[in-house]
Amino acid sequence: MLSLRNVSRIYRAAEVKTAALKDISLTISAGEFIAITGPSDCGKSTLLNILGMLDVPSTGEYQFFGERVHGRSEDDLALLRRQGVAYIFQNFNLLPGLTVAAFREDLAQLAPFVRDRVSELKSWDQMKLLTVRVDHLRRWYRAGLLCIGDAAHAMSPLGGVGINLAVQDAVAAANILTVPLREGRLALHDLAAVQRRRELPARLIQRMQIFFQNRVIRRALGVDQNPPLALPLRLLRAWPLLRRLPARLIGIGFRPEHIRVSTRLSRS
Repeated sequence: MLSLRNVSRIYRAAEVKTAALKDISLTISAGEFIAITGPSDCGKSTLLNILGMLDVPSTGEYQFFGERVHGRSEDDLALLRRQGVAYIFQNFNLLPGLTVAAFREDLAQLAPFVRDRVSELKSWDQMKLLTVRVDHLRRWYRAGLLCIGDAAHAMSPLGGVGINLAVQDAVAAANILTVPLREGRLALHDLAAVQRRRELPARLIQRMQIFFQNRVIRRALGVDQNPPLALPLRLLRAWPLLRRLPARLIGIGFRPEHIRVSTRLSRS
């Protein structure tokens, strides 16, 4: 839980004082989702910086999940921030005091297994935000539009199967749509047929990715060293024949696609 009580932030320039925040009190409970809105220069960024411990209040009290924030040293704030805060910045200029070298050191502390490779990061231009999500469209099509691949079902990078599904979607679309397109009779039910054929394989692969993420990857990342093998991995090690199953699902998928458009049609 985050709690602010009578928090103010006053900036001083020469003899001029500017109050960015004045006597702000609020409580954000665990699991609560909020949005801070308001006109320009109303103090939104200042409040977010204080909540994220990038700035400190001039007066007032701030409790971060029971930890007193106000009055702490920069090192203590950095530790709290590293353990409990995630920020998405519009640009790197919002971190004027963080150098690439400091970022490499922070990254090495957070993920010691990459310490021998962080030296490859030499400029901010190499840093990119990767958003990973697994989701899908309820409807892949409308008049004049058909979404396939990641446009229809965003995949996790786990297993690298996204490109396989995208190619299979394309092959299925070609098989189903070529004749109606050439004959000038394409209709919405043809586009719907593509979704009916390809939606189930995509959803099954997504469920498999989520299963391995939650049962294998997350467990491995949640311990410091020598994590016990998850049950699926123990089964694969105990029965080598089972290893063919994930290889087939990753390489071929639940519903393989083959080009079915006739040679006569393709040559005409």
